Amino acid sequence: METLFLPLTKYKNFNISNEKQLYISKFFSNDAFDSSIITGVLVEESLTEDFLQKANSSIKKIEDFLCISLGKNLNDLHKTNFSMEFWGKILKSSWMRPLLYSVYCKYYRLKYAFDNYSKYSIIVPLLMENERRIICDVTEYAIRSETDIYDFQVWSRIVESLKDQYENIQIEFVKYGEEAEQDKSRLNVFLG
Repeated sequence: METLFLPLTKYKNFNISNEKQLYISKFFSNDAFDSSIITGVLVEESLTEDFLQKANSSIKKIEDFLCISLGKNLNDLHKTNFSMEFWGKILKSSWMRPLLYSVYCKYYRLKYAFDNYSKYSIIVPLLMENERRIICDVTEYAIRSETDIYDFQVWSRIVESLKDQYENIQIEFVKYGEEAEQDKSRLNVFLG
């Protein structure tokens, strides 16, 4: 069985074995995917109108479920009895839908790649558990959500949720190490 390596970071290369790469997006080939120089395979999923409608419908259901669940928990925690509409207005603010959409699209791309490249053995690097960061507030989310390591962390969680469905997936836990230079520059602008 031929082996493919699935890079899930933009700035760090964990493909030590120099396997042929399976790119799931042009963004993961450093925005310069050129099939004449890169021997990898680019998964071209068509994000059609049908996909966008399905995505929006699915995300709305997830968003509604989360608002009800979180609303009940928040009422219990604060010993209040606010309506789910009240909590929905707070929770469905500017961060929930983009976060859910990002996760949904990542999930879709991974599932598409795993389904369509099932005849290959796919090596997937995942961020080591002790390197994963918990983001505690909306401000930190706004700052860190655009970084490569945060994005890698999200990809890692999604792969972990899918891995038992596929026999051809090989997980390799990796240490990300120091923040990528591009992210350091971006964080310096935000953090001063």
